[in-house]
Amino acid sequence: MADKPVLKAALHALATIDAIYQWVDRVDAAGGATSLSGIAACNAMLKSLRQNRPRIEADIIAPLRKAMKDG
Repeated sequence: MADKPVLKAALHALATIDAIYQWVDRVDAAGGATSLSGIAACNAMLKSLRQNRPRIEADIIAPLRKAMKDG
């Protein structure tokens, strides 16, 4: 079984991926990326991803990269 940091990172990854697909569903429901409301939803998603990038790096990417490196 994976150690706690890897399991925690995997759970964060799961939540992040789920949130991304929820945003995709919102964009689609707003008319897609070709409608004004869909473009606004895309912009909100990108803004959120940019703001959360440091946290995603610290909570998901770095621990998983370390686990992969350590074998």
